[in-house]
Amino acid sequence: MPTMTQVVLDNVSPLIRYDGPWRAGKPDDDQYENYSGGTFAVTNSNAATATISFKGTGITVKGAKRPNHNKYSVSVDGIAPKVSDGHSDHEEWVDLYSTSNLRDGEHTIVIQNASDDPDPENSYLDIDQVILDTTVEQDRATIVNDFEISWQWSPAQAQWNAEVPNLETTPISNESNHATTSKGAAAILYFMGSGIDLYGIVCQQCGEYSVSIDDGQAQVLTARNADHNIDSQILYISRGLEDKLHWIRIENTGEEGNFMGINSAIVYGSAPGGVASPPRTESDHSASSPSPSQTLGATGSSTTGEPSVISTEQHSGKRIPLAEIICGILAGLLFLLALFVFFLLRQRKRRGRRPGPVDKWRESFIPSSPVSPTAMASPFRLSMHQPPSLSAPSMSHSDPSFMLGFRGPSRSGSMRSQSTNPFDVPGVPMSAYGSVSDGGISYGHASLLQALPPIARAPSPGLGLHEVPPAYDLSSRPPSLDLDRKM
Repeated sequence: MPTMTQVVLDNVSPLIRYDGPWRAGKPDDDQYENYSGGTFAVTNSNAATATISFKGTGITVKGAKRPNHNKYSVSVDGIAPKVSDGHSDHEEWVDLYSTSNLRDGEHTIVIQNASDDPDPENSYLDIDQVILDTTVEQDRATIVNDFEISWQWSPAQAQWNAEVPNLETTPISNESNHATTSKGAAAILYFMGSGIDLYGIVCQQCGEYSVSIDDGQAQVLTARNADHNIDSQILYISRGLEDKLHWIRIENTGEEGNFMGINSAIVYGSAPGGVASPPRTESDHSASSPSPSQTLGATGSSTTGEPSVISTEQHSGKRIPLAEIICGILAGLLFLLALFVFFLLRQRKRRGRRPGPVDKWRESFIPSSPVSPTAMASPFRLSMHQPPSLSAPSMSHSDPSFMLGFRGPSRSGSMRSQSTNPFDVPGVPMSAYGSVSDGGISYGHASLLQALPPIARAPSPGLGLHEVPPAYDLSSRPPSLDLDRKM
């Protein structure tokens, strides 16, 4: 979707062409600091004009109205100029001209001093900055600085280390630039996008330079400014490109010793950015998009008359674009993260199958010998320390097997005879059992019980671990023994 983007040109930008007697505003002017960037262009001659050519839908020219200013005219695309008055009894910084309803296309604005005062001291006109309303197909933009690998320098990067004397920086400066004084030196930037703004240096010793996009016609401009050495100024603007791979070529066409400097570029598009090396396609071998091997000569200049692709290293093969490298790194990181999560979950699952310390503590309370269901349900426990003179409590209400364990059915499914001796213990003679009466068990039986291994009992199903068992019938408890008297 088309998006409007404003581009601000300072009055020193090469995109503003001054004709006639213009000069830079002096720092001793009492209003000097009120101008943007501390710079402005001024004239008091009716022969002075300023021309701005651009592609967009609107333009705003900013300047000052002051007591010593007079009339000026503005012409758009060759239409009869409109005269306005720049005089004011007090200083004010205003829009000298502004329009935003132009068709989206190429336009040319001409501003001319039109004073009708015969006194030159009351016939001034100044320009502070120009704002362009341009259209890009997408609303995304990225900055490609001169130190990034997307830039390629010719004839060698070592010849791009010239330093412009007394260079002033601006608020948008990245404090980095590539400058050269070699005539014919060129820089190439491959980029993905539909528009580009090129930033560089204007200076007193700068000269002409040419700019071209793909195989388009080169546009010649000049970066010379008689009064300022400033970086990060817009040297070139391009709009309306197809959103794909392009390349821009900037060449120093001035005299030997003239400076040309580059700071950065802003690229617009759906996925804008610089490309370290363009992918090879069939179009790379056509005249419309020459490949590096076709255009790079021994000295770095073009051997075909078309813009050459310059690099500081030999292209022995296809290089992977930066975007593909980043995507590969991200994919690798995601794979490692997924692998880490997989092993972490697998380790936790294995730990869940192993018995922990709490499980082993619980198992210590589980009896190793089987317990009959009747024994688990019995609330009584036979005392093994009854004196010989006392008989065991009456058990007439139940069978002795109730206490010693219930013998279930055999594998054949038949029940054992009720006459089977419940004290049938292998290796113990029957005479040792004594006699069993209807009233209970004699002491001889009790003595045998003392020799038997104790019967482990599980807690009653009706009781919790912290509940108090039911009270026993104390009326049948045998008399306690006075152990102190026996001692």
